[in-house]
Amino acid sequence: MLVVKSRNKKRPRVLDRDKTDLDEADGLPYGGCYVDAIVQLWGQTYEGIPRLNNALEAVRFRRDGEAFGAAPVDPDEFDDLDDEDDDRGSRRRGRDRDDEDDDRGSRRRGRDRDDEDDDRGSRRSRSRDDDDDDRGSRRGRGRDRDDEDDDRGSRRSRDRDDDDRGSRRSRDRDDEDRDDDRGSRRGRDRDDDDGDRRSRRSRDSEDDDVDRPSRNSRARDRDDRDDDRRSRRRRDHDDI
Repeated sequence: MLVVKSRNKKRPRVLDRDKTDLDEADGLPYGGCYVDAIVQLWGQTYEGIPRLNNALEAVRFRRDGEAFGAAPVDPDEFDDLDDEDDDRGSRRRGRDRDDEDDDRGSRRRGRDRDDEDDDRGSRRSRSRDDDDDDRGSRRGRGRDRDDEDDDRGSRRSRDRDDDDRGSRRSRDRDDEDRDDDRGSRRGRDRDDDDGDRRSRRSRDSEDDDVDRPSRNSRARDRDDRDDDRRSRRRRDHDDI
């Protein structure tokens, strides 16, 4: 067997068995059917290479064969699609109804629950009010007790303050007495220091008085010696 692949840039002529023209709407020919084909052959040298060309000129349908791939589409299949759409619409309607019924039931249940919650809330509010009243009475009693405790505490604190003040006063007095004793001691020490200093000064002055005559006599002796030396020098000078 020989396989020849042929084509043409222009649309080839397509005919039926009776040589009538066929369109695409006729569905003929199709892949896998038997046809008669007119092919034009010619030789050519292209870029130094010899080759054999062909062009498809005309095709005539001969008989049916096993289709390649999927079979041709049957227009009746659209009816099945329409039936499926109707079934889907009915199902959707049924679902919508069921959803509406569920919504109504849920709303009724929600209303019933809200009513129950309102009843519970009213009961709770009543119980809370009663509890608040009881707590208020208890708080009032507690406040009275706290006021009494505060009065007792204030009294005790006052007594403690008085005691602290008395103790502080006694301590201040003791501190003042101690300061007086220290001041008297300091005065005595100062008097003693002043007496010692005066006695030392008098002694030093007496010693100075004793030392002054001796110093004066020594100075006189020096002066006499210097005079003698001067007189001797004068005599020696006169003799020379």
